[in-house]
Amino acid sequence: MKQTINIRWQGPYHINGISLYFKDYSPCIYAISRKWGSKENLLYIGRTSRDLRQRIKEHNWLNEAKGIFIRRGTIELKPNQKWSDKLFHDIEALLITTLKPPENTQNTQFYCGRDGLDINNCGHHGPIKKYVSTDDLPWG
Repeated sequence: MKQTINIRWQGPYHINGISLYFKDYSPCIYAISRKWGSKENLLYIGRTSRDLRQRIKEHNWLNEAKGIFIRRGTIELKPNQKWSDKLFHDIEALLITTLKPPENTQNTQFYCGRDGLDINNCGHHGPIKKYVSTDDLPWG
């Protein structure tokens, strides 16, 4: 059975200013990117149910990086859809498997989530593809 999820992206916000923008603790998907000139490259996709500001600080590889920006993705469920940790994991895994951010280490080769998952990326999604689907995976 097909399931379509919408993610509403906000940002990009410079890493030094995220404390001004992220003040809630609701579960979210986040994207870390680097801007060099006018080009923005996706570096990492993650998920958290904790304070996003604290989670970003845990990425030690960002300490010396320049030009880092953060996007926050809110998962918008339809009235008939139910939230679950498994769905949260599958959304992150599909984005990583499809987009292949270079700093992610899990879900980079194979997707191990539910079949029939489609993600519409809305709002300020930047270098994140507007649409990703398990149907587009090479083994799908």
